[in-house]
Amino acid sequence: MSARQTVELVGKSGTKYKYWFCSVGGPLKSEPGNYVFVRVEPTGSMTPLYVGQTADLSTRFDSHHKMDAIRRQRATHLLAHTSSADEDIRLAEEADLVNRWKPCCNG
Repeated sequence: MSARQTVELVGKSGTKYKYWFCSVGGPLKSEPGNYVFVRVEPTGSMTPLYVGQTADLSTRFDSHHKMDAIRRQRATHLLAHTSSADEDIRLAEEADLVNRWKPCCNG
């Protein structure tokens, strides 16, 4: 999938969040943002595995504290978008998506 391809994820509140597809381990902007590890199923549907937020998207994800669990769940893509520098805003989006999708690695 192209790094420019986007997808909308809808939170429990009904808010729509636009994410772009990224390569796991690929370069990302050094900006605050939210991200979602997903598994794209053979049917084309996506299963969110982990939803998170960070002050710096360029941080390497291979040292992520949940990376072993994410790999065991066969993550195929990383979705990300830049967001507010205000951590409370990023945390609210994270919670909205977690409450809707109940990703297995967020537990």
